[in-house]
Amino acid sequence: MAPKVKVIIKDKRRQFDDIIKRYRQMDEAFVEVGVLKGAGKRGAEQDHPGNKKRGEDPKKKTTIGEIAFYNEFGATGAGRSRNVTIPERSFIRSTFDENKRDLARDRDGLVKQILQRKVTVKTALRTLGFKLQQLIKNKINDGVPPPNEPSTNAKKMRGSLRGPGATLIDSGTLLGAITYRVRMGDEL
Repeated sequence: MAPKVKVIIKDKRRQFDDIIKRYRQMDEAFVEVGVLKGAGKRGAEQDHPGNKKRGEDPKKKTTIGEIAFYNEFGATGAGRSRNVTIPERSFIRSTFDENKRDLARDRDGLVKQILQRKVTVKTALRTLGFKLQQLIKNKINDGVPPPNEPSTNAKKMRGSLRGPGATLIDSGTLLGAITYRVRMGDEL
């Protein structure tokens, strides 16, 4: 009598296809963090609150996106008199640079979780986006050098959210405009 043989065939192709699909999703997806265009009422297009205070011409309003840009990179020839210099107070690039290692470690851990089917690509990117958003907001709250000029501090005495010495915070609009958005390949 011949011995009984039990044969089990495992088709790993489906698992392999799933891993390839997840890699493609990761390759085609990204997260944007900062003051984003098209982010609704809190996005880059919103008017800076100072426009109403100064009675600005509606056609020449300064948007919060422009304020963020001028502070992130600095600007000369700004203001109504065109003789104002805004010093560079990087709050987005510097936050990313200062936290690059931690963010890379988080990214690597999330990639592993994606491949193990513990999280989706979208959830992983939301996690990274939220973390960087909070890091940027914390940096603004902690204050970004250089300190304000005395003339700026004098203006902030009249109603600033955080007081005259706080850089990048007046009404809180810039702080509230820091957000993130996940973009998947099928949404581009």
